[in-house]
Amino acid sequence: MWTRPGYGKGAGDVEAAVAQPLYPMMMEPPELRWAFIRRIYSILAFQMLITVAVAAFVVSVPSVSHFFVIFHLGRISTMIYGAIAAIIFCGYIIYDTDNLIKRYSYDEYIWAAVALYLDIINLFLSLLTLFRASES
Repeated sequence: MWTRPGYGKGAGDVEAAVAQPLYPMMMEPPELRWAFIRRIYSILAFQMLITVAVAAFVVSVPSVSHFFVIFHLGRISTMIYGAIAAIIFCGYIIYDTDNLIKRYSYDEYIWAAVALYLDIINLFLSLLTLFRASES
C-alpha cells in the first residue's frame, strides 16, 4: 500500500530502499547544468537589452508616453500597489531561480529565460511605480 515502485525488497523497509534523486535533473553532470544556466542568462541579457531599447523609444516620443500615464490612482494607493507588487515579484524571482536550478531540463532553456525575464521586468515596473508615487 505504501511502497513505491523501484524501491527495495521490503514493503516498508526504508533502509533497504534504493536512493532516488529528489529532482531528476540532479542526475546530470554539473558542467551541463552550468552550461544550461549560462545559456539562460545570456538569453535573459539579450531580452533586457531589447526592453531597454523599446523603453527608450517610449520615453523619448511624447505621444507614445502620453498614451501609457492613462490610469490614475491616488498617491497612497499607488505606493501600496507598487510595494506589494515588488514583494510578490521578488518571491517569483526566487521561485523561478529555484526551478531553473532543480526542475528545468536542457530543452526548456527558453521557458526558463522567459520566466526570469518576466519576473525582472515586473519587479522593475513595480519599483518604478513605487518610486514615482513617492516623489510626487
